[in-house]
Amino acid sequence: MQLPAVSFLGLDRRRLAWALAAVVAAWILLTFARQVGEAADAAARADRARAENATLAAQLDRLRAELQLIQEPRYVALQARAFGVGGRGERQFTLQAGAPSLPPDAPGSASQRIGYREVARTPLDAWIELLFGAGPGG
Repeated sequence: MQLPAVSFLGLDRRRLAWALAAVVAAWILLTFARQVGEAADAAARADRARAENATLAAQLDRLRAELQLIQEPRYVALQARAFGVGGRGERQFTLQAGAPSLPPDAPGSASQRIGYREVARTPLDAWIELLFGAGPGG
């Protein structure tokens, strides 16, 4: 027994079945494409989270090293001296802002030490010594 041909807007059953199959195939294709896009977005978010975790781990390591440093007694003593809390026999002193530098013949300077002798040299000699070090006999 054969079913009678049904005509819908000028389409027979076979063409209507092909059109319906094409619509279903397109719907499945779009659904998979959307899922692939969502998976790519999730992978990108995971990569960003891994990079952020690596950055945070590096920052944590730096902070732990800093914590270890500031808990050392030498560091605490140095910071205490900055606030005027020193050891026994130490005298607190500060220089005023904008204080002039000491003259070359100030007490305690190199020119006042035993065995100091003034050496006259030209500016060119000073530059050569600065660039290449002291020459023979100097």
